[in-house]
Amino acid sequence: LYAVGATGSAGSMDAVLLDIDAQTGNPVSTQTYATADDDVARGIATNGRELEVVGDKHGTAPATVFVLRYALVQ
Repeated sequence: LYAVGATGSAGSMDAVLLDIDAQTGNPVSTQTYATADDDVARGIATNGRELEVVGDKHGTAPATVFVLRYALVQ
């Protein structure tokens, strides 16, 4: 089970990907994506071999979109 979003404090946000144990609800692992801008993960998809996270970055430049790809370990 995976969830995405953002984590951070006062004016600094980082995108986050959580791997959650479906039986206990406890986090198994956490990955963050951080740049100088505010980064927020908005969606997630998988093809069974890879996990793709999409999100956006906001800062001094116009907002941009990012896509992160993670290999799933079988």
